[in-house]
Amino acid sequence: MILQRMGADGAGEYRTAAARIARCGFAALAAVTLSFGVAMPATAQSAPGARPGRPAPRRAGGAGPQARRANAPVNRAEKEALELLRMMLRPQADYSAEETTWIARGGAVSTQTIKGDTRGNVVRHYHTPPALSGDVMLTGPNRYAYFRAATRTLTQMPPEGTEDERDKRFVQGIRQHEFTARVTGYEAVAGINAAIVVVSPVNPAQPGYAKFWIDPATGVRLKVEIANAANAKVSTSELSSVQIGPAASVLPRDFQPALFGGGGAAPREVRREPVASLKEAAARLPFKPLVPGSLPPGYRLERQQIITGPARVGLLVRYTDGVTAFTLTEHRAPAGKHPLAATSVPPRWFIPIDTYDVEVVYRGSLPAAQEQMVHNSLQPIAP
Repeated sequence: MILQRMGADGAGEYRTAAARIARCGFAALAAVTLSFGVAMPATAQSAPGARPGRPAPRRAGGAGPQARRANAPVNRAEKEALELLRMMLRPQADYSAEETTWIARGGAVSTQTIKGDTRGNVVRHYHTPPALSGDVMLTGPNRYAYFRAATRTLTQMPPEGTEDERDKRFVQGIRQHEFTARVTGYEAVAGINAAIVVVSPVNPAQPGYAKFWIDPATGVRLKVEIANAANAKVSTSELSSVQIGPAASVLPRDFQPALFGGGGAAPREVRREPVASLKEAAARLPFKPLVPGSLPPGYRLERQQIITGPARVGLLVRYTDGVTAFTLTEHRAPAGKHPLAATSVPPRWFIPIDTYDVEVVYRGSLPAAQEQMVHNSLQPIAP
């Protein structure tokens, strides 16, 4: 679960939505802290998960009884929560709102205007802090784009790590009994009686959770809260001034990246190529990549990708405990002093290797002691 950001140094383009915010004082939770807008329907309420005019999908051929049992919610309470989460992925009404996001690292806060449609597309126009003012971020099914106002650049990359992808993994994990979900009650958010859905690992020894406040009539997410492996809250996002339906003034052009910032932004494309193993990545990179010798309890390697941008080639490694995650983005850097490293947000670590340094950008929400453990145990990938 995660956040992301961008930068003018050629490396920022590798950061996904939340990571971007992290550069201005936000933790990079990879799409975990961002939240959707909300709205109340102008028509009669539908049952959670129902789509007007759409029959329930049927699977060709069907699955065997054992497979169906493996993918079925264990009880009615979990089924109710799962239906709300599925509807959250594709709300039943367009909406707009004001959004406030808080990140535990540094207590950073951003404010943005948000618009969403029934296809799951979400666009955010940032107002504060000043370093993000004028920036625009687009997320959605198989989409991610970020317009950086300060440099008038538009970065587009695969949507890995965005909130849409994260929430899909939650839904899939619930059906595969990796996570459990339950409705714990109702609470008013932005004047709407929202259902509170808590997602947590099935394994009771694995802490951390994601909590969603969802409008049961539209599926719009009003608020989200994420806790890390220490069960400490690391991010929240909440909506206000919500508009629904025609009052939201949502138009198709709102989700066209070419129009962000009035158009004319210099495009940057970042490619992410999954690789089968860290050893394969090491054989293809112009530096010796690093990995932690020690991981926090419950964390495991989830994926590794070679990232190619306009200026550099690097490695992105992601570790997760199922609910939260942290990433290490690595590039080759000249050997020597790096005066800004000590105050960089997100943290930038420069590790000497041979005649050069490896720059490692950490994005995550680990407790301070665990973050330091990851830093201290970094070592070259074994040949």
